Amino acid sequence: MHRLTWLLIPWLAVALHAADGWNVRDFGAVGDGKADDTAAFQKALDAAKAGLGGVVSVPTGKYLIAGHLDVPDHVTLEGVFRAPTARSQGYGSTLLATESKGQADGTPFLFLHANATLKGLTIFYPEQDRDKPTPYPWCVRGWGDNASIIDVLMVNPWQAVDFATHPCGRHLIRGLYAQALYRGLQVDRCLDIGRIEDVHFWPFWDVGPSAATELTKREGIAFSFRRTDWEYVSGSFCISYNVGMEFVTGGDATGPCAGPGNVLLTQSGADCCVTAVRVVESQRHAGISFANSQIYGDLVVEPTNTGMVRFTGCGLFGSMDGQRGTALAKLAGKGRVSFENCSFNCIDPANRGEFVIEALAGRLSVQNCQFLNAPYTAVNPEAIRLGQQVAGAQILGNEFNHTMGVINHAGGQVIIANNLENTDIEEYYVTNGGRWWPLERIEVGTETADLAPNGGFAAGEEGWTRIGPASVEKPVAPFLDERVMVARPGAANEPVGQYWRGLTLEPDSDYVLSAYLWNFTTPEQSARVFVDLLGVKPLNVYAMPGKSRAGIFVMMPFSTKDTGTKVSLRAWYDMPKGWAEGKVAMQAARIAVTKAERFKAPRERAQ
Repeated sequence: MHRLTWLLIPWLAVALHAADGWNVRDFGAVGDGKADDTAAFQKALDAAKAGLGGVVSVPTGKYLIAGHLDVPDHVTLEGVFRAPTARSQGYGSTLLATESKGQADGTPFLFLHANATLKGLTIFYPEQDRDKPTPYPWCVRGWGDNASIIDVLMVNPWQAVDFATHPCGRHLIRGLYAQALYRGLQVDRCLDIGRIEDVHFWPFWDVGPSAATELTKREGIAFSFRRTDWEYVSGSFCISYNVGMEFVTGGDATGPCAGPGNVLLTQSGADCCVTAVRVVESQRHAGISFANSQIYGDLVVEPTNTGMVRFTGCGLFGSMDGQRGTALAKLAGKGRVSFENCSFNCIDPANRGEFVIEALAGRLSVQNCQFLNAPYTAVNPEAIRLGQQVAGAQILGNEFNHTMGVINHAGGQVIIANNLENTDIEEYYVTNGGRWWPLERIEVGTETADLAPNGGFAAGEEGWTRIGPASVEKPVAPFLDERVMVARPGAANEPVGQYWRGLTLEPDSDYVLSAYLWNFTTPEQSARVFVDLLGVKPLNVYAMPGKSRAGIFVMMPFSTKDTGTKVSLRAWYDMPKGWAEGKVAMQAARIAVTKAERFKAPRERAQ
């Protein structure tokens, strides 16, 4: 063929295909996974640029790109997929990337310029090793406004998308799936609204355990947001990263891109991440807002933060291990952190954090939320601790399934009001026809109840069998002027402290079991107080009175049709979270078994 003909091929392609786009096959791409198709692809992209923009089509095939590609302004590189896929490196339009192995800072595999789009493609690194993961440059880097990535699968990139090194205003990333080993997506220098939709970072190429998945959990960051104004994130997710989502200061020390950004995230989240959300700094006047999101892992707000951080309508599942000392959130800095209509449920048994939320400084608002953990769940931390540097806190209108557990050392203003506590336990009683009253809500001693023989322990231990560290003494609490059962912590190998005695009741009769119970453990501990009947069908009126707080009066109806007439009445105590040597842990008094027609509940105080 004449040399001039070869020179004219790109321009002939422009003339022939400008109306309906360009096809990489027409420029010599083979797509067999062996021949290097880099030059053919770049010629097609350059032809589209010469034709004032358009679509370069990539038919089904495996295209080895041994170099890198530059997608010019107003050009779309488009494969056959119409939705992101997974495990499809052998299907559809697949690009095989091999350049710059071992060079994290090398030239990106694909460079998107202004108004350029990557769409419908799979990108696979065939030489990446699960057992010896190797750095590669960024898979895609953007430079210019309106760069877009749509319906793309990046199977195993070391680093997926860099929209941070250069300005990429009004970017659109929609339908991106990837197992990014080291870095997922970073955004910076975006001064005009960016959009991120349905981005999914998760281990589908290598489910592990392997060196690759361990690297991600040890060092990986899925989403990194820096200076970006009004970044909209929806339907986006990551799992098993060291940091799920981080928010840090922008890359420019001075100039228009200096400082942190503001990001709005909805129906998005981080799952099984060591640090699910890390806020180094957020924009002071707008900040970060999570709405209707699910988050499992630590929430950390660093001392450098001065901006707002909001969680609204979110499900928060706690830390994976509590190694920072908190069961979920550790908050510092001068900014305001708020939780509104969220649920807190620490689910991992390995979580040994002491507090769901620990605010060391700044401002905190927790309103209309539910704290689900209770003694029978995998972990039962205290709810909130306020440190001395907290400038202000509002804890209002929340529901605590167990004891409220707010420890307040704040130096600033604090409002704690209109909260419900012990609702899970109260629900148990109400569902079964019983009641649970904190003593401050009733007039003590106004009930009508028939004490079990020596149920007030007036004659010491007479008629009762003692087991473990228990005794009968004058009450520590001044609620009753009579003797009560007391259980103290003993040695770790001692049996649970308790008293029990046998009773014979009338057959086929309705009764009410009732008692006064107190708990005097330290705030860091968790003690359970039980009064129960062991018969054909046991009846348990367990209680978790508030820690270092006033006690409760409980009552529960039962029938000897269920329990039988020969029962064992027990009052006992258990502390699952350690022992406080020498501390009084539990008291029980006025243990009564009353015929139902005689029993009358205590009078409630006027509210």
